[in-house]
Amino acid sequence: ENTILTSTMATRSLSLVPLLVTAMCAWGAPLPQPHQLDVRRVGSGGAWELVLGSTTLAGNGTLAVNSQGHWYHSGIDLHLASSISISGIEPALGRYQGWQYNYSIAAVKNILSLSWKVFNESNAVVFEEAFPSGLENSSSTSRMPVCQFPSFHLPNSNLASFGYVEYHGIGASTGQTLARGTSSTPASPLAAVDTADPTNRAFVISALDQPHTSAVGYGRDESWKFGLSSELPNVPAGLTHRTLLVGGRGYTDAVIQFGRLFRAIAGPDVARKHTEALNNNLLTNYLSYWTDNGAYYNMNKWLGNANQQWDPSTQLIETMLVDTVATLQRDNVPVRSLQLDDWWYEGLLAEGAVSCVNEWPEARKDWFPHGLRWLSDKMNLDLILYIPWFCNTTSLANKYDFVGSHQASSTAGRPGSTGPCPWPSHPTCALRKAEPVPSQAKALYTELFSEATKLGMTVFEQDFIGSNSVDYDWPKCLTCADEWLGGMEAAAAATNVTMQLCLPNGANMLFAAANMPHATNARIGGDYAGCSAWHMGLQSLWAWSLGIMPFHDLSWSTSFQPGNPYINTTFMPKQYRNCPKPYHQPNVELDVLMSVFSVGPFGIGDGNGLTNKSLVMRGVRTDGLILAPSRPMAPVDSTLWPGIGSINDVRPQPTVYTSVSLVGSQAWQYVLAADLVTPFDLNLARDLLPRPSAGQAFYVVPWKDAEARCNANSRAVAASVSGPACTAGRIMATTSLPVSTHGRTQVNATDAWELTLLAPIDAQTGWSLLGELTKLVTVSPRRFAAVAFDSKQEMHVTVDGAPNEQVRITAVSPGGQVVHTDATFGPNSGQQRITLKAA
Repeated sequence: ENTILTSTMATRSLSLVPLLVTAMCAWGAPLPQPHQLDVRRVGSGGAWELVLGSTTLAGNGTLAVNSQGHWYHSGIDLHLASSISISGIEPALGRYQGWQYNYSIAAVKNILSLSWKVFNESNAVVFEEAFPSGLENSSSTSRMPVCQFPSFHLPNSNLASFGYVEYHGIGASTGQTLARGTSSTPASPLAAVDTADPTNRAFVISALDQPHTSAVGYGRDESWKFGLSSELPNVPAGLTHRTLLVGGRGYTDAVIQFGRLFRAIAGPDVARKHTEALNNNLLTNYLSYWTDNGAYYNMNKWLGNANQQWDPSTQLIETMLVDTVATLQRDNVPVRSLQLDDWWYEGLLAEGAVSCVNEWPEARKDWFPHGLRWLSDKMNLDLILYIPWFCNTTSLANKYDFVGSHQASSTAGRPGSTGPCPWPSHPTCALRKAEPVPSQAKALYTELFSEATKLGMTVFEQDFIGSNSVDYDWPKCLTCADEWLGGMEAAAAATNVTMQLCLPNGANMLFAAANMPHATNARIGGDYAGCSAWHMGLQSLWAWSLGIMPFHDLSWSTSFQPGNPYINTTFMPKQYRNCPKPYHQPNVELDVLMSVFSVGPFGIGDGNGLTNKSLVMRGVRTDGLILAPSRPMAPVDSTLWPGIGSINDVRPQPTVYTSVSLVGSQAWQYVLAADLVTPFDLNLARDLLPRPSAGQAFYVVPWKDAEARCNANSRAVAASVSGPACTAGRIMATTSLPVSTHGRTQVNATDAWELTLLAPIDAQTGWSLLGELTKLVTVSPRRFAAVAFDSKQEMHVTVDGAPNEQVRITAVSPGGQVVHTDATFGPNSGQQRITLKAA
């Protein structure tokens, strides 16, 4: 019984937003918190201590402020003038209680006003430093915060038993103890987790204002200090800077709660605009095709490899791309947009194989003789156009002012040119990269975006966000990085363009979450060319919690691709030292899986005719809509300690990730295990989020060959231990599930992995939806709009489908019988309400 609910549907009406909103609502209120954050006043001299539950984590460190070229210290020449008990209500956080301390120095009566506010309803604390009179000559070579508030004295403190995950935007790093704090400029958001109880006690600490000019450091007084960076030469009068602490029930919950509150503080207007941008973004919603580092068609890599015999005059890249997309369209691989990376525009090679921009957005005429508008129309694809940085010789400097970096490159040449500055051999020229002066960023990007949209661009990608925002002496400027990125945001809003931030730092992500609603997604890891792109669960969780969808970079769908430019390359061979030889991508199944489970873009970069359609279609509908879960794959909290590596190698040991799809009140949990030496006992009540109730039961469904097993066997659970069945059995939420990797799932793979679905069993009726077993995410909120367990005789699902698509749905009846039914869609996409009946 199939009831058609919607006969037609707008092309882009199914977006990422329902996933994000549903997921955030599921965690809309914190889990029951056994340990509340608190700040307690100690005496009347300005002392305080940070408390978690009944445990004092640390007392305050020495308070110091740098002004007039001198460090003033509390108790010496920085004097407490008054203290006031405060209370009130803030819209995003609720009721608070706290204290305000006012300080003076000999020359300035009111130099500092410091306060803390404790929000019990949100399990959050806000520390605020205000500068009523400002600070003059406040810079210091120490890179310590200019005013060290909050500051935690670490010797003999309980913070020594806390490990941490520090979020850097393009990666994350971990440590086993906070006994010596951390140091970074700009300050990175950090989750502190009790390593003795990593699923229960955690908090996140982060700058709430001015993230680009924030700092954290470990001082000679053995204190961990937060605040504005002392790289600033002056602090204007009236400025305030806040630091946010948010508690959580373990690492994952703390990061989610931090993101929820941070976005709420940014306000409803930012949330509304971000929702609209996500709704209109093909990239975050549909399959795309990519040409960046690691893609088959990254043409600077073709030119840079002396063993790659490519003559652009006879093998026109325009024709190669048109033919490749035509093959995909002929084979019904539904890509919807095309990314052009660091090589398509007129520029010079300033670093490695990345061309700085001389002319933009017009493409190189010798490589794209028909132009980008023709290319977009010919392929029927939207364009994603890229900028890394500008050349300091850019023609745009005739109209706008630019600032050049201090770092000069040793190579500069037009890709494909033989002189006077040939590349990549015989470096004879120097070049400085450049960016617009921040005050002119809005005007410049508005002009560029306006021209680019006429050529087919709907998404703009800015690369090297992190490094660009700290070059050009911008850390010494309170507003420069903010103005630069804010100029892009204003231009995107004016031209209806969305943005991908590539290689951001943590401060960029904080700023974007609060101020850049058109920054819908971010590339959060290294280039795919390095052959180790899939393990990015840590940074995926942070990006997603801030509302910015994580992108793992492109994926190949076939391991061996003859003729690719990375085989036996003479250009920067060390970049590929982790790759097998001859060069190939060893884990394409994992790459695709993690792309789909990222809840962000899913892009492929195969050569012409080399795409594995079967693998790609496991992640999308027939119209290319990505069938994503509600939350990206993220490490199980209990796997995070002892420490798990460096900034760009963040694989927990053991590597066990979880993800979840939320439809209505039910949660379909997914468990990914990789390279396990011994089985890992997954404690369902502790390790799954949302945490299941004690009475919840699940069917355990190993994903590999699930479709074949469930089609061939009518029983969900085998009648005997050795008998065949659709699932591996039932399990209660109060028990543990041993997960393991029994072997590789593809030939020549480096990493062995297993994916397991935990399908919830409805407690009232006994029904369980297994979903669409041909897909990686068998129950995606983008496929299943509603699930209703009506009675023991039947259940209903509301299914979203593409034109002319057939969707096979599998469920288990209360009697343990496997039930199948099909939803068949006509020439229009829409919804159908499907009935599944018990045998």
